[in-house]
Amino acid sequence: MKRTIKDWLIVLVLLLDEIAALVLVLLVLSFFNIRIPLWVTVVIALLLGGFAFMVHKVIIPSFHKKRVTGSEGMIGREGTVIKPLTLGSFPMPPFPAPSHSPTPALRVT
Repeated sequence: MKRTIKDWLIVLVLLLDEIAALVLVLLVLSFFNIRIPLWVTVVIALLLGGFAFMVHKVIIPSFHKKRVTGSEGMIGREGTVIKPLTLGSFPMPPFPAPSHSPTPALRVT
């Protein structure tokens, strides 16, 4: 699957909070004059790089999937009626509902 610049920008925005937290930790450590050894920095960089790689492998393919919501997601599906939809089968609202026209039935084909 082809990766685009837009995909990488979305991933970058998703990772901004982790980057902000890392910068905050580094500023606090610098404020208290705490030195971090080079090997610890390398290990942390490798872990963060691995995290970014996992994000790349898991999240970017989901950007290209077809979005299905509402009645479109029910096309071709079968279901079982648990309770018939009659006027008395659901609670009435505490206020009168406006009735400009009859409510059309939902039809999924």
